[in-house]
Amino acid sequence: MATATIQSLAYPGNAPFPSYWDISLSNNPFYQGSLFDAWCLNPTRLLAPGATGTLNLFPAYAPADYTTPNTLLPSILFVGSSLADPISRLDSVNWLLNQQFTAPATVGNTLGKYSWSEVQLAVWELLGYTITPGTTGTVASQVQADDVAKLVSLALENDGYVPGKDDIFVVIGQPQFDASNGQPAQPLLIETRFAKLGDFVWHDLNANGIQEQGEPGIAGVTVTLTGTDAFGAPVNRTTTTDGNGLYLFERLGPGTYTVEFTQPADFDAVSPKNAPGSTPANDSDGLTSAPVILKSGEDNRTIDSGFYKFAAIGDFVWNDLNRNGLQDAGEPGIPGVTVNLYPCLPDGSSGPLLKTTTTGDNGQYSFTGLVPGKYKVEFI
Repeated sequence: MATATIQSLAYPGNAPFPSYWDISLSNNPFYQGSLFDAWCLNPTRLLAPGATGTLNLFPAYAPADYTTPNTLLPSILFVGSSLADPISRLDSVNWLLNQQFTAPATVGNTLGKYSWSEVQLAVWELLGYTITPGTTGTVASQVQADDVAKLVSLALENDGYVPGKDDIFVVIGQPQFDASNGQPAQPLLIETRFAKLGDFVWHDLNANGIQEQGEPGIAGVTVTLTGTDAFGAPVNRTTTTDGNGLYLFERLGPGTYTVEFTQPADFDAVSPKNAPGSTPANDSDGLTSAPVILKSGEDNRTIDSGFYKFAAIGDFVWNDLNRNGLQDAGEPGIPGVTVNLYPCLPDGSSGPLLKTTTTGDNGQYSFTGLVPGKYKVEFI
């Protein structure tokens, strides 16, 4: 369960399509900031336009996989229903609302064929209530009995409906205040949406923590999402990046999530987080991201991670017998020469001494385990 406050409640609704209510919520980070279409759940309860107050929020489907109706819903929501188990009809109700039958008609589909009053009456009938058109807020002139019957029949044919990643996901709002008659106020069916979270794992060739042109994605990286949805249910999912280094978690309930990246076996280190000059769209979030709050319907494609391979610098100090600057056959290496390595600063000068070594018996030297970048080598 979660809670929110009704910020606005308008009748009839039209955001984005005709409905019984338009509702906006506050005091909940996952559902505030949007205007939702909403419907009445129980016609035996009253609710006045403009009403404000606290709602308890429940998902119509059981968290956190959201594939079956939520059997833990309070029975008081359905008081007066003629059905022994009205909860079992919530999948049919969710199917009905997903058809958006009240949307403006377009060529080749049935959108706009039904009025919001007809959809509302069908919702009530599905949940075990029989209401006379023109009462309980519906508009008689908008209602054809045959249309309502057809909507109910179609919805029942879709018993077992499971909303997909881009579908409406009904959240039930139970007012924690009374209506004008002193009885608990009307519960609501609020049309919310699932969220998505992704994006990219890449080979950070220069290890600067910024996605740049020509830096390829890394395929097959394990990405794990953990957190809790808006109703407190734990969520734990795993995926792998595709051939382009992209990943995506879909059909997420709004909630707070963290993304963890498993370092690929053939890479040595993860890129720095929040590099100077980066943006959320092109930076690296490291091995573990900061917590991400996903709102209803949000599609966040900014959680990325870069990985890189260590570099090496070396090679040879020799006795240039003919002093021509070329390594010629027969010119021997010089052992025991001190070689220093310095990082290059942005202005081109040398930074503090990073590593020191000496040449081997054959004049060879090597600095390994280096972060890709610019360096200067000094021979003493």
